[in-house]
Amino acid sequence: MGVDEFSEEEMTARHGKVAGDSALRDRALARAMDPSPTPTTSAGELAQSIARRHGVAASDLTAHRRTNALVRARFEWWAALRAQGRSFPEIGRLACRDHTTIIAGVRRYEQMQRERLRAAAGEL
Repeated sequence: MGVDEFSEEEMTARHGKVAGDSALRDRALARAMDPSPTPTTSAGELAQSIARRHGVAASDLTAHRRTNALVRARFEWWAALRAQGRSFPEIGRLACRDHTTIIAGVRRYEQMQRERLRAAAGEL
């Protein structure tokens, strides 16, 4: 599934064309806004959520540019996909990267998270 592909439910909710089923619209909107990785969250939905939070385009997550914001978003996306139980080769195919690049990126993301926790603990 590509980064820009969404379920029909979500596309309908995003574009306001729900024919009267407000519960369906509410479920789709809640799922679209939830950044937590769950087995029901597709790679594209996850990419959209993370990209939005970092202020980058979801399509840039598979690009070869390396700005700080983009790299952080990309590493977070890879780590979230890994947390869903996806394999490194599978994530590599989604991200248009070699699986060893994904391994290094997930490790770096985990390291950055530990550093952030240490910094936050030091501020208390």
